[in-house]
Formats: sequence, structure tokens, C-alpha cells
Amino acid sequence: MKTILLLMTLVMFNSITVYGQVCSCENEFTFVKNYIEKNYAGFTDKVNDDTLPLYTELTERLLQKSRSIIKESYCWVLIKEWLDFFKDGHIQVRSNFVPGDVDSVRLREMIAATEIIHLPDSRVEGLRDSDTVEGIYVNRDSTYKVAVVQNENEFRDYAGIIVSSKTELWSEGKVKFELKQIDGNTYNAIVYYLYHQPYIEKFVFDGVSFNEGGWTKAGEQVPVRSNARPPNVSSEIVSDDIFYIRIGTFEEWNALAIDSVITHHEEFLATAPYWIIDLRGNGGGSDFSFTPIMPYLYTDSVTVIGTDVLATEENIKNWAVLLDNPHIPDDLIQLLREILETMEQHKGEFVSIVDDTTITFEEVKTYPERVVVLVDENCASSTENFLLAAMQSEKVTVMGQPTAGVLDYANMRSADFPCYSLRLEYATTRSRRIDAGMGVDNKGIAPDVVLVSEKDWIEEAILYLDHK
Repeated sequence: MKTILLLMTLVMFNSITVYGQVCSCENEFTFVKNYIEKNYAGFTDKVNDDTLPLYTELTERLLQKSRSIIKESYCWVLIKEWLDFFKDGHIQVRSNFVPGDVDSVRLREMIAATEIIHLPDSRVEGLRDSDTVEGIYVNRDSTYKVAVVQNENEFRDYAGIIVSSKTELWSEGKVKFELKQIDGNTYNAIVYYLYHQPYIEKFVFDGVSFNEGGWTKAGEQVPVRSNARPPNVSSEIVSDDIFYIRIGTFEEWNALAIDSVITHHEEFLATAPYWIIDLRGNGGGSDFSFTPIMPYLYTDSVTVIGTDVLATEENIKNWAVLLDNPHIPDDLIQLLREILETMEQHKGEFVSIVDDTTITFEEVKTYPERVVVLVDENCASSTENFLLAAMQSEKVTVMGQPTAGVLDYANMRSADFPCYSLRLEYATTRSRRIDAGMGVDNKGIAPDVVLVSEKDWIEEAILYLDHK
């Protein structure tokens, strides 16, 4: 009986209950490890003879560490540390928690599991005039007031503790976020959202606020955001000569809107000599979203280096989900069925989904004569694919900053964690650019003309077009 009680104690110490089931960080970590090793298209490139010792040491160390973690958010941090080994922006973990009546049991569990730290009133008052990271902060809509205090453990240096809240889901003393200093004024942050679900973010401290006013010290003016989310798609006729289009995403659901803008301006575009295509902040999506633009940029054949998909049982299942996506055109649905059939016939192998090819159009349009494409460090994935094609045009000049460099391994699919309310997202395809020594991961695509943040980039693009 003593042995049974001891085992029960150890299990509870190393786990957390979710929906009445016992979650183990060790089990969740092992699931992610095994899934990535089998299904991630970049695994054999990233874990090779040179890197295997480092990979093995890291995996064994974190597996051992996972056995002592009982908090979901800390387990997420540990798993992220392991995934960071691959240096691939197409591997991510996201929250999979959906609030609502059906999740009321889970919500109560998450609220109950939230850490509480009681601060004396004198300690809170003493923070009001702090000129360090510590202090009293208010979020942008004033729902929460928190005290940020130094409170260290293995996963944090500071804790943001609720002082007052306008929602009954958060009460005084509960830990709203945790900060681990990376360097200087940058911190890894575990933020607990409205329903207490964790998210992993980065916080940058500017002296009075985190993340440009996401959290601002009480009594200070909230900074104006400089990087507001771009519109999904917008356009403007800047002058008789210049057409401007801003595309915030190439996600498949935005494809129709992009096509509609081009179609709406078709008459003007037939004689407009200059375009500005603003892709700043565009993290990618699907390649077919930018097809309406390509005929206008075309000057000569476009070389496309092919892509292969790793045909595993799980990847086949995850790709098949796309058949039910209403935003994907019928011709691509048919192509998808053919790819899935080939994957079924070659399980465990890489299968071509895009052959090395040359794309040609029937004509070279007279207009536009010149096109400026604006890019920044947030341009990634399909946006980088667009650039690789667009830069083969004699009309196109890319201006801005190097892109994110997240393209060589792509076509992300997802898998839910066995127990935690988390989802693993990972790349299933591998570009043959890698074998040709033309990979872009972790270095990005360099612009033809570098622009600095202090300049108005649209004005710079107009000046370039006017004087070129």
C-alpha cells in the first residue's frame, strides 16, 4: 500500500489534470519529439552526422527536465526550446483552447491552476515610482492593472501580478504574465489570456511600456503603435501614373479580394506605367493568391525550382483535410487528389508536388513599365515565393529590408497534443532549392534597394519610380 501511495504521489507531482485526465509533460514532449522525427520534412537535413551529438544531448536533457514539470505553460517553454534547435519558422506550437460552454470544465481547471502571489499593499505602493522594469502597469484597454515584481524561478525573472481586474475571470494576486530576460530590454514572456490559456510571446521594454503600449506604466501616456496590422488588401491610385496596392496576407481566404482589386482597376492598369506593391508584414499564405498579379510583372520565362512532400501516414491525413477547404479552387482540389494518391503509393518517401518547371505567358504587357515591391523582415513563406518569381522580371525592383527567411520547408500542417490544449504546426514539404545551394531560410531574400525605418517607404518608392 505504501508503494502504491508513493507512485500516486509521484504521478500527481509530475502532471496536471485536464478534463479529468492526467497530463504529463514528459508524455507531451515525447509526442512532439516522435511526431517531428517522423513527419517534419526538414528533420534529416537538420539532424545529420555533424549535429546528431548536439541533438541527442539536448533531447535527453530536456526529456529528463520534463519529468519534473507540472505546469502546461512551462512545458510549452521546454518544448519550444527543443523545437528551436531546428531554426525553422515553420515549426510552431499554438494554443488550441476554445472557450465556451463545452469547455467550462477545462476553464475551471485552468483558473484553479493559475498561480497566486499575495503582495502587501506597501509593496504595491512602493512600485508606483519605480524607474526599472518593476512597476504598476495597465493594459491597453485598462481591463487589468498588474504589479511587475522580481520573482525568480527557472522559467522567469519577473511576474506580472493582478492588482485589479474588470473581469471576474481574473482576481487579485493571480499571475497574468511571466518574464524571462533574454538580453537588454527583451524578454521571453508567458502571457495568460482572458481564459487563462498560455501564450508564448516576446516583450520589449522601452522604459515605460512593453510592446509599444501593450502594457504601460500607470500614469504614463500610452505609446502610439508603429506597426499596426496591415489591411488584408487595399489600393489607391496615387497619381495618373502610379497604382498602389497593399496586401497584408496571401492566405487563401484573401485570394478573391486580391483578384477583385486587380479586376476593379483593370482599365486604369492597362495604361498605368508604375506600380507599388506593398507587402510589408505579409507572412505568407498560399501561392495561388498572388496569381492575378503575375501576368502584369512578366517579362520573360520564370524558372521554378520544385518541391517535395514527405509522404507519411500522418502527413497524408493532414493534407487530405484540404479537400474540404472552400477557399481552394477546383483545379487545385483535383491536383491535390492526385498528390494524395501518389503519397499513398510512396509512404515514407519524398514525393514531388511541384516539378522543376519554366512558366511562360502568352504576352508581355506594355504596362506597367516598372514595379516597386516593398518588403520587410516580416515577409515570409509564400510572400518569399512570390518574390523569387517576381525578381526574375526586368520590371521589378524590391525595396526595403531582408525578408524573414522562412520558405525552404513549408506547407504547414498541424497535430493536436494528446492532452494539453496545444497544437503542433510543422512543415511537410522541402524545396529542391536547398540541394542547389539556393536556400533562403534564416537569411531571407535581400532587397535590391535597402530602406531604413526612418524614411517613408512609400515616398521613397515614388521617388525611385519618378527618377529611374
